[in-house]
Parts: sequence; C-alpha cells; structure tokens
Amino acid sequence: MSNPEQINNLKFSRVEIVKVGDASIACHRHGTGKKVLCLHATGHSSRDFVELAYSLGDRLEFIAVDWPGQGDSTLGNSRADAEHYASILGGVLDALELEDCVILGNSIGGAAAIIHSSRRPAGVSGLVLCNPGGLQAVNLIARLYCRFIARKFAKGEAEHPKFEHWFRRYYEKTVLPEQPATWRRNEIIATGYQVAPILRSAWEGFAQPVADLRPLVKNLSMPVLYAWARADQAVAWSRSKKAALQAPINEVKMFQAGHCAFLECPDEFRREFCRFVDGLV
Repeated sequence: MSNPEQINNLKFSRVEIVKVGDASIACHRHGTGKKVLCLHATGHSSRDFVELAYSLGDRLEFIAVDWPGQGDSTLGNSRADAEHYASILGGVLDALELEDCVILGNSIGGAAAIIHSSRRPAGVSGLVLCNPGGLQAVNLIARLYCRFIARKFAKGEAEHPKFEHWFRRYYEKTVLPEQPATWRRNEIIATGYQVAPILRSAWEGFAQPVADLRPLVKNLSMPVLYAWARADQAVAWSRSKKAALQAPINEVKMFQAGHCAFLECPDEFRREFCRFVDGLV
C-alpha cells in the first residue's frame, strides 16, 4: 500500500482498553488468524503497525499496544523503561488471554519482549525483534551518548523553541530516513513536544546498568527473527551482534533502514515476516 493518503486514513478495526497497574492500556486490533502482538518504539504508537495490519489482516490478527502515555493509553504513575514495559506486556497478555502469539517488538518494544519472553516463554511462539534495545554494553560511551540525547529531549519537555527543528532533523536523518516511512515520520514529528518527557525518561533509563539485557538472550527458547535496520546509529548491529546470536534459534535479516524496517522497507519486511511466521510450528 504505497499511497500516503490511503495509509493516513487507515485505522485499526477495534480497540480494547486493558487496565494494567494504574494505566489504561489501549490495544488496537485488526485482522483474523494467528495473533501477532506489536510493541512500538518510545515516542511512537500503535500507528506504526497499521499498514502492516491491513496488508496481512486476511491471514493474521494484529494487536498493537500503546505504551503508557503514548497513543491512546494513559500515562499512569509509570516510568519509561523496558522492565516496566515488560510488566505491562505481561498484564496485556493475561488480560486478553493470549496463549499463542508472535511478538513483534521494535526498539524498547523489542527489549520488553526479550525480558518477558525470557521469563515467561509459554505462549510466545516466536519473536520478531526490530533493532531491540538492551543488546549492547552500557559502557561509558553509551552512557554519555544516552545522556546527551536525554538532554535534547529535556529541552523539548521545557518547550524550548529550537527543539522542534532538532526533532524533525533527528527523524528525517537518523530514525526514519527512508521514503516509505514519510507518512509515519511526519505524524511522529508533529507530536514531538508531547512525547518529549517520555523520551527524556527513556533515554535516561538507557544509560542505567539495568538496561543491559544481554544475559537474558540465551533463555529465549522460541525462534527469533532479527529484522535489523542496518543504518541505525544508536542500536547498531555491530555492537549488538554478539549478544543477539546467543538466542538458541535465531536468524538475521538486514534492511536498508534507520530504525524501523517494517516502516521503511514495508514490502521486503512483509515477505520475511510472513516466511518466518509460516515456518513456526
């Protein structure tokens, strides 16, 4: 579906609100068939997956979660980190009684999927991880970089007038640079000041030792597909490869993208995604 106007008008067929802790979590659903639970990057929303859901909704049911304070979910008294989001994920799976699903996670969504699936593998038939966080060392350079980006988002939180220009350039040049993602990139850019506090919190969390998930990967008993955006500067394959390949059953597909292969290379991603899902027992 390449027409931007068509994509802009797409909406999930239905939404369920799930209470997890003190937050109301919106779970957007579309399609029928084997269930795919979708987890977005910080500052994004379930909208990331709407084109994918419509493209494959005749064979799969997509359930796209909005993290707290993003999309249609309430913020609650929560922190933006993978450990907390993993608890949200567990609550959603329990509330929706999902006993057999594929989890598709991007960035912090992928990190939350790793935490949950390493601890509660039952019911997760496969993982599709798109540039997940947590697979590289939280060393001095990483901490300095994360704190630098956190300060940028702190300016957005303070409604600094120059933040808007920086945020636009950040997404155009670094996060979602490829043309097919233009529709979604523009939507995200428009929410910059709104999501800046959550992004500031998340990037501060990325600098903490608890953000290092490398020891958990060997416990992923289900098949794992790494759908990696090769141009990612923050979550680089070169720094994540050693830990990623510790998953007992894994395969890797590289895409010419900045951070979200399913948005930037939708046709190529769909082919690899369907092949992987079709191969699951």
